[in-house]
Amino acid sequence: KKKKKKKTQTKLIIIAKMNKTFFCLFFILVIGIEYTLQEDKLHVDIEESIEIDADRLEELLQAGESFMIMFYGPTCGMCGYTKPKWEPVAAAAKEYPDIYPKFYHINAKEDKTAPYNRKFLVSGLPGVIYVENGKKAYPYPERLVTSDDKLIEFVKGGYKDINIYNAVYFDDELEKQEMPENHAVLANKHNFDKYIDEYDFVFVEFFGPFCGHCKNFIPKWSAVGLAVKEDEELKDNTIVLRVNAVDDRVLATRYDGFPWPSLILISGKDYYRFPEPREEREVEEYIKFIKGGYKSERNEGHIHDEL
Repeated sequence: KKKKKKKTQTKLIIIAKMNKTFFCLFFILVIGIEYTLQEDKLHVDIEESIEIDADRLEELLQAGESFMIMFYGPTCGMCGYTKPKWEPVAAAAKEYPDIYPKFYHINAKEDKTAPYNRKFLVSGLPGVIYVENGKKAYPYPERLVTSDDKLIEFVKGGYKDINIYNAVYFDDELEKQEMPENHAVLANKHNFDKYIDEYDFVFVEFFGPFCGHCKNFIPKWSAVGLAVKEDEELKDNTIVLRVNAVDDRVLATRYDGFPWPSLILISGKDYYRFPEPREEREVEEYIKFIKGGYKSERNEGHIHDEL
């Protein structure tokens, strides 16, 4: 009886394991089918704009065309959210070519598209961009297209209101002609310590190249740099810098330059963090901080000699 009971228990255990394995395989199969259907659905849904590849995109740029383009991913949920707002405008562009530019979309996940993701500074999907004469690209000002009316406004001239520093230039001469002077000096690990040694105060912004707040802040930080240059008290002993915290992560770590943008006033081996850098401020507030306002800040640090 004991042997029979033991055999029965063994069979039950084997059956339970088989059922568990079958359930897992069935679950994986269902998820795989659902994933495939979602991917197919996304490709099918983008019907009103024209799908292009990297070669065709290069042709459009070389021909000096103006157009709208969406960089998308086959399984990107946010891209799926954007499509219902994108397609009505793309359809209108087909019907009224004299009013609207052509609408294109390109798979950002293709290997050949990767260089263009970098060229257009596409940091997240979808990347909605207006290209003007193949020379300049204006990113849509919001993370997502939440309204087809806003998209229409952007296409019909609203892109011109984009912060000029946020535009992407594909022509060096055009950039030299149209980009205003930036009075905040772009520094890096090779020259940063030189500025620390030469100036009593170094006011530095640590930024990320794909950080939207950082891009919007460029004109204000440039204005701070200009104000320092024109201030009799500061012009000889203070400089305003910018440091790419991705390229120079060691510098950013040394001065606690996170999150971005981070505004750090450095004096010798001491440094002071400007509070709430993402809040809109007048230039005068940054100048007051340099002239002594930093003394009231508790958020300060000290650089120790490296062993």
